[in-house]
Amino acid sequence: MAHKLKTGQPTRSRTSLSAVTNLAQLSFAFDYAGRAPFNDPSGRAVLGHNALSHFYKTDEGWLYLDSKASELPQLERVEGLEGISQAADIGAFLKRALQAAPAGYWAEKLQAADIAAAVPQSIESLRAQYSREGDGSVGIDKGSFAFSIHHNPQVATA
Repeated sequence: MAHKLKTGQPTRSRTSLSAVTNLAQLSFAFDYAGRAPFNDPSGRAVLGHNALSHFYKTDEGWLYLDSKASELPQLERVEGLEGISQAADIGAFLKRALQAAPAGYWAEKLQAADIAAAVPQSIESLRAQYSREGDGSVGIDKGSFAFSIHHNPQVATA
């Protein structure tokens, strides 16, 4: 962002998977006297923090919804989610409602209502969609992802 503000040109951040993994684990790497216990969901069956911040199976694929109670009025205005504010069990309501259409449909409708929602993709899917021949550039014109393919990589020798 600083580069874009300074030069007017966007750039792509690069990091290793190791660095990103370390960042993701940061909240588990510290402890101090008086700190409340971590209350993060854990385990293989966990699909989110709560009913409004959760992965849901749809008619086709999965959707990650990341909302909060203050956004219930916005959710009410999304076709197919009318009545969510009055639901006794919001998780059960969403589980039922979101099975009515594909994940892409819901992501589009929710994003249009200014609700955070995304269709999760595997790394294989992202590579298939965003791979390109390596040409020495970072591929910023390709969007958020660009995987460079180098058929004859140079092997460093010691």
